[in-house]
Amino acid sequence: MSSVVKSEEEWRAVLSPEQFRILRNKGTEPKGTGEYNKFFGDGVYTCAGCGTPL
Repeated sequence: MSSVVKSEEEWRAVLSPEQFRILRNKGTEPKGTGEYNKFFGDGVYTCAGCGTPL
């Protein structure tokens, strides 16, 4: 698997402000407050930045 290389401006264009903060600036949310906390739905989860299955 190869890395996705984009400039900061390109990342900002494809990610929401929250996604950019988390994926590019290593941001986090307070423990237990996330939208998907205790979410166990079936499916394929993918990276918001590159689409790679997680």
